[in-house]
Amino acid sequence: MTELDFTILAIIGRDGPLSAYDVRKVFAQSLTPTWSSSTGSVYPSMGRLEAAGLITASTPKGARSRKALSITAAGRAAIQLWLSTITPEIASATPDPIRTRMFFLTLVGPRQRSGLITSAIESTKAAIQEAERLRLARPLSKGLDLRLLASEGVLFELRARLDWLRWLQKKVSASSKVPHAD
Repeated sequence: MTELDFTILAIIGRDGPLSAYDVRKVFAQSLTPTWSSSTGSVYPSMGRLEAAGLITASTPKGARSRKALSITAAGRAAIQLWLSTITPEIASATPDPIRTRMFFLTLVGPRQRSGLITSAIESTKAAIQEAERLRLARPLSKGLDLRLLASEGVLFELRARLDWLRWLQKKVSASSKVPHAD
């Protein structure tokens, strides 16, 4: 099963019973754009979960009713195993399109290089502002608010990227040894 499959299973286990549309709404509210999963990936995942016996789909009465997805006992056991399995592989660095672009800065001249880093810094600042806005727009719940804590994780990640980009900017501007494509 994929990380998406387990995430969908966990959403249904935490919030269910839910319709497929309700599951997609949870993804749409995420601060992480890659979790805004498309219909083309969410629905096949739900089909795999149902075929594996991890969720069931019941059709409520009424022609326009959506199927209600519920987790099974096997699904709960699968979530427990998934949650408790944190390997060095999944704890490693995740893909970052900005970090990838910065890896290829030697393909452009010094002026463009500086502009690209500045653009990455400004875009990251904008992402931080948007994440803070979305976090503050959500009503706080009493007790341990895991959604708020996850939002804080997004902010920590973005701030770390911003710190790294500022460090990179200083290193690149101070270095006359960096080859360039002028």
